[in-house]
Amino acid sequence: ELAHKSNLVHLAHLVGWYDGRVFLGNPSSGHSYVWDLGTNVIDNYYDGAPFTTINAAGQAATFAPIGDGFTGCTEVVDASGATARVVSKHCGDFQAFGPNALSPDGRYLVGSQAYADGFAAGLVRVLDTSTGRVVLEVRDESFLSYGFTADGSLALDVLKGYASSGPVQVLDRCTVAGSCTRVTDEVATPDEFAPPMRLHPLSAR
Repeated sequence: ELAHKSNLVHLAHLVGWYDGRVFLGNPSSGHSYVWDLGTNVIDNYYDGAPFTTINAAGQAATFAPIGDGFTGCTEVVDASGATARVVSKHCGDFQAFGPNALSPDGRYLVGSQAYADGFAAGLVRVLDTSTGRVVLEVRDESFLSYGFTADGSLALDVLKGYASSGPVQVLDRCTVAGSCTRVTDEVATPDEFAPPMRLHPLSAR
């Protein structure tokens, strides 16, 4: 249906929604679009880089690789209004990752390396959006998904493929300070592409 409405959103990814508007990012064009559900109109919204996530406060994140893709820039963009406003932008080698979620207050951004090989990344990083510094790295066998809870904790959906009984899935919860707690028992995962548990994204209101 989106393709019928406008070819502007061809190959666009659903980012999330905020205040009656659906946001989409198109990595091919580098643009972000907004679909106003009240008027049923899709418009170009931001040309800096495609949005990858949006939080419940209407703050969005972008990542734009530079050159070989091992370096790049992240931005936090205030998307709560009619026009986008860049809140912060940081570039460097440590930015070579795909932003997955912003904390509810927009202070932290979590993602995994954009150049990871294999089915799922074994490293996630949390950046302080005001400084661009990596404040936390968490390593495990592989992370199926991850994001922030309402209180700002980091939720991690971990797949362990080398358990004696076969692949298992667990959910961990971490503070930005690095203290982690396992919140579920191991759950057998016969098909790693269809895990029994899924994190519900806390990305919009």
